[in-house]
Amino acid sequence: MASKIHLPFLRPLPIVRFYLTQSSLFSRQISASPWLQKDAVTAKKAPSELTPPQLPYHVYRTTSQQLPVYHIAKRGGNLHQTRIRKINGDVMKLREDIQKALELKEGNIAINPTTGHITIKGHLRNDVMKFLEKSGF
Repeated sequence: MASKIHLPFLRPLPIVRFYLTQSSLFSRQISASPWLQKDAVTAKKAPSELTPPQLPYHVYRTTSQQLPVYHIAKRGGNLHQTRIRKINGDVMKLREDIQKALELKEGNIAINPTTGHITIKGHLRNDVMKFLEKSGF
């Protein structure tokens, strides 16, 4: 009878999986492998950086970890718009906060009720991104 040879160094590496937690921050679920735990300890941020802002809305980042703020040109390039996507929560409150921060008129910012996107007249991508980064997104 042939006996099985145990070769622990040939076992497949554990899969590192990313999950979206309730606090809307990415966290790593890591196996008990010691060489992966060292990387996880060094990759952790300070606790103050992990606390999400206490706002009634949240803007999720894209898969490439960018803010979902886009320039849009319509009507042959004559109509310039800025669109904010991936909004969860109170979209009206986010609209009001952006309107106050960027000092926009009432008619220059609108919410698409079907998609939940916020559309702003003009190319204000950099200003909106600065506002979102200051808000903690």
